Amino acid sequence: MLLVEEMISIARFPLTRIRLSVEFSAILSDFASHKLNIELRNGRPHGNVSVTYNTLFLMQDPVTFFREVVPHQIAHVLNDVSALRTDQKVLEHGPEWQEWLAVIAETATPSTSYPDANFDDRAIKLHRGGVLCRCACQGDIAFNVVPNTGPQLSRLKQGSRKCKRCDDVFLISDLSEAPPAIKQSLEFIRDDVCKRVNLDHTLQG
Repeated sequence: MLLVEEMISIARFPLTRIRLSVEFSAILSDFASHKLNIELRNGRPHGNVSVTYNTLFLMQDPVTFFREVVPHQIAHVLNDVSALRTDQKVLEHGPEWQEWLAVIAETATPSTSYPDANFDDRAIKLHRGGVLCRCACQGDIAFNVVPNTGPQLSRLKQGSRKCKRCDDVFLISDLSEAPPAIKQSLEFIRDDVCKRVNLDHTLQG
């Protein structure tokens, strides 16, 4: 929160006219997301902006998350709000976005993606109903999660889905065989979901 406040302060974000809220979720399919509910009044934006960050990825690699993910998403917010004000169409990761990123975080990488080695989304895919499978690779990388859809399951059962690294056929695996890292991440997600359910119940009660 302090980092977000620092960045929007550097960018002179109009907090008096736009309410910015930051939320967290362990089951977000992406690293972060944001929603704008803004209208122009006399040419000036007014409304609400919500930013949601993935707490699972924050737990897995906080250093990279703070250095890359947090400013990456705030730059998107600044870019989108600025585009509304000027009534111009801008690219998602275009020059305007890159300029905002350079303003709020000089050391951040102006990239459209993050290093895959730093974050593991297999537990999220499992929580969303994916199917755990494995190949002949050694170690954790042997385990993959395939979407639980007809075509994907059909390819698994037919033995036509292969690993690009070892060229071995993926076989459906049991969760008990999953590496500790996946199990820990899945437990983290379940704990986060339970806390949210209990909080919602408390607020409604």
